Amino acid sequence: MIKIPYPLDSAEVAIASRRARVLWSERDAATIDATTKRITPRSRSNSVDSSYATTVVATGRREPNPLDHHVKCNGCNTNIVGPRYQCANCPSYPVSYSLCAECERSSFVIHPFPHVFLKFNRRVDHPVQTPHPLLPVIYEIPADGDFMDSIGNAAHYIHEIAFCDLCMTPIRGVWYRCGHCNSDLCDFHEQTHNEDHSFIVIKAKASLGVLQELWDFENPSSNPPLLQSVFNTRQ
Repeated sequence: MIKIPYPLDSAEVAIASRRARVLWSERDAATIDATTKRITPRSRSNSVDSSYATTVVATGRREPNPLDHHVKCNGCNTNIVGPRYQCANCPSYPVSYSLCAECERSSFVIHPFPHVFLKFNRRVDHPVQTPHPLLPVIYEIPADGDFMDSIGNAAHYIHEIAFCDLCMTPIRGVWYRCGHCNSDLCDFHEQTHNEDHSFIVIKAKASLGVLQELWDFENPSSNPPLLQSVFNTRQ
């Protein structure tokens, strides 16, 4: 018996088969008693109550973790596993500014500008890279220039222009706008959206004038997607 825990290509199957034949015919070969002519299977030394010679061939290859982005967080300098947040106001070529979920909670403190981020829930196949900002500065800057004071109650801020497409209520706190289909979602319903889509994360009061230049809220279907597909088509 050959136990192969992972899919193998034809070349690897051939190698595994040759290895199994060698083990079966030599190390695990059955023996014939010269007197009784009975065939006695050779048991492995580490087998328990083994009555048949069993060969197990493994490749040691593991499926990659789709939540591992292989990108260092610019906040804590650790490898990002889980959601990755990429600044949409900083150039992302050749290297993007990225934060892990933990550091993103303090993005307004860690990142020295009132920038908006993109959210990728798993490792992308096609990175979003551009030598120019992907978006203009969306957040409304107070007249006194003290942006930090304006986000003190960001978690409770109600985005008057944004209604969640699923619960049909004004979005409170984090506003997730899909970069592919322009859906507007609250924090809860973002988790139910198409897993191949990525989001623009708006956490504080945004400038109405800037938003209206970016998107037509009266005719949402007329808005082109901000992002092209970042994931390969699933087979």
